[in-house]
Amino acid sequence: DLKIRQRLAPSGLFYHEENGEVEQAIEAGRKFISPNLTGEAILTVGSALHEILHPACGVISIGPFGCMPSRVAEAILNEKFTSLEKRALVNGDGRLAPLLANERKFPFLAIETDGNAFPHIIEARLEALCLQARRLNDLLLEHTAIR
Repeated sequence: DLKIRQRLAPSGLFYHEENGEVEQAIEAGRKFISPNLTGEAILTVGSALHEILHPACGVISIGPFGCMPSRVAEAILNEKFTSLEKRALVNGDGRLAPLLANERKFPFLAIETDGNAFPHIIEARLEALCLQARRLNDLLLEHTAIR
């Protein structure tokens, strides 16, 4: 996985950050989930909060049907995946200030799968998420030096 990420990063089509990904995700998620709770829920929540606007403009969480850690992460992100929470994480990063000034929910979609094809409602939700992410990306480009 790491070798693939490193090879794709120079293309500009794939974002790759070299150091501290797991530690940064845990730090971002610890406000909502104790690091002592085993499982990937803290990584899902923390990664979403850490990566939004740096560089992600939307997050899709895909988990197995009935997976409790996925459902815990979904419940938290449905409520707390907001500019207010991101503002608390970035501690005054001036580049993001215009995007974080107003309260907004960030584009998020949780999908459970049992391995079968997604129903049309999931496809519609994916399209809606893509539109929301595109709008957020346009705002990001308009208000920051990230290009």
